[in-house]
Order: sequence, then structure tokens, then C-alpha cells
Amino acid sequence: MNMPSLTAADLAQLGREIAARITDDSLLDVQDVASLLKVSARYVSENYAQLPNFPKAIRLANATGNLGQPRYRRGDVIAWINAHNSGRRPGRSGRPRQFPASPCFPVRRQSYSDAAG
Repeated sequence: MNMPSLTAADLAQLGREIAARITDDSLLDVQDVASLLKVSARYVSENYAQLPNFPKAIRLANATGNLGQPRYRRGDVIAWINAHNSGRRPGRSGRPRQFPASPCFPVRRQSYSDAAG
């Protein structure tokens, strides 16, 4: 297996990049947010970023004055994740199971006429 050789300067740069991404004030790009949420960057852009309660993007101007790619404060994204995770019961996720009718307890399906009356 060929492992790329890293110099001390490469390791120092990598350490700075990691440290910059683990503070609450650090700005994350869409790829970083996607890795936190374990989804694709496209899913973050097209779904999560469109939600009204998702943290607002910060767009810094580049050298030509155009707005750059969206960035998100790490602390805001973590707070959003925690706010959505706090309402769930541990160990229970997904849709509730639908059990088939048993001979002892048959399921009576409600018809439209029963619902109206």
C-alpha cells in the first residue's frame, strides 16, 4: 500500500485546518456541514438550507466584490442538530410498526360512510 509521505509542514497545515473547524465560531462550508449531518452536500443545499429554522448562511465578499459560497457557523449548526435531536426518545426511531390483524383482535377498517356519520 502506497501511503503519501507527509512533511512536517503538511502536518502542521493539517493541524491548523482541523483546529479551525472544531471551534464554535469556525465557518463551515456546505461540505463540512454535510459531513456533520452525514448527508451529501447537495442535500444540505437543496433541503436543509431551505428550512426556515436552519442557520442562516454567511456569504463573504471575494476580491471582485461578488458574494462567495455559503458558510455556516459551526456552533449554530450544532445547536440546530441538538434542537432537533432533543425531542426524540432514545432507542425509538422511524415509523411505528403496523401489525397484521390477528384472529383475536381483527382490525376493522373505517369506511367513508362511517367517517362521515
